[in-house]
Amino acid sequence: MQDVVVKVNGNHNHLPHPENMALKDFRTKLKQRVMTETTPITKIYEEEVIASEMLPQTLAIMPLARELQPGLTYVRRKMTPILPDSSAFDIPESYQKTNSNELFLARDTLIRRRERMLMFCTKAQLELLFDSSVVMMDGTFSATPPFFDQIYSIHAVKFNTSNKCLLFSLPYFYFIVGFPCVFSILPNRKKYTYMEMFKELKSLAVQSDRTFEPTRILTDYEPSIIEAISTEASIN
Repeated sequence: MQDVVVKVNGNHNHLPHPENMALKDFRTKLKQRVMTETTPITKIYEEEVIASEMLPQTLAIMPLARELQPGLTYVRRKMTPILPDSSAFDIPESYQKTNSNELFLARDTLIRRRERMLMFCTKAQLELLFDSSVVMMDGTFSATPPFFDQIYSIHAVKFNTSNKCLLFSLPYFYFIVGFPCVFSILPNRKKYTYMEMFKELKSLAVQSDRTFEPTRILTDYEPSIIEAISTEASIN
């Protein structure tokens, strides 16, 4: 009171150790990022260790990432939305963007009742896709989330040549590189769903003052996608 010590309990009347204060600040920043980001916890830990520029005596008493992992995982789980019981769920903003805070959820479309389509891509991925005259696309089912039927990926195909050959006896060969550009989570494998996907791609192109007019599309022999390509992409 008025800068006068009234009472002291015990012998612990010294200032906090600097390393303990630094460690407390580190834990606070770590917890805050775990609660507000979807970045893997181990990566957050490594980034904060580097950014903190701690003294050797502080690093000596710092817990390892695996020691902090259970507690931080519990904190993140409390902030994670519960699993939906239908396709009519809200997507938190943090799940709509990349780690660099760039928009990743490009389209969230209700095709028909209880039939929802989600399309994920960045601006750079779309530019790469719209610049490509050859497109490759295919669906996968094993990693599909509940209430959806498939994850349909669309790749920009680039052709190149090389005179370096590792597995072939030919001194000069032609190779293809596919770059994943769009990930669509689809409710089914119907023609009208694929047609809606193409319409949304064209709409995204218009928004960027571009066009989506590939001259060739590589896909499997699924009748629905072939018919949709013939109708919407004007490719026979």
